[in-house]
Amino acid sequence: MNSDPITSALAQEHFRSRAMFSIGPLELERRLREGEEMVLVDVREVADYAAGHLPDAICFPKEQWPGGDGLDREVLNVVYCDSHLCHLASAAAAEFAGRGYSVVELAGGIEAWKANKLTVER
Repeated sequence: MNSDPITSALAQEHFRSRAMFSIGPLELERRLREGEEMVLVDVREVADYAAGHLPDAICFPKEQWPGGDGLDREVLNVVYCDSHLCHLASAAAAEFAGRGYSVVELAGGIEAWKANKLTVER
């Protein structure tokens, strides 16, 4: 393994950013259970949302992103899509953060949520 100082610094920054701008499903569930106010933002297509989504999540497919209706500047917006292979949530989070919203991505998306046997609404 390379112990190059530049590589180490890049790795440190990557993991620091990842910790700041993502949330795991169990931590999210705990914070919701404790009553923390936040907006859950499902950026998948309407049919995917209808098939199952996080409790109380809003359906916010890509064509709705420009308007921002449903996002909240006063609380944390948690964005998610299908899985860690889907980059739609990252793209949405980058766009929303650029417009001044406080935003994090749900690590692993709805698949990680379901893998932890957490509630899904239809």
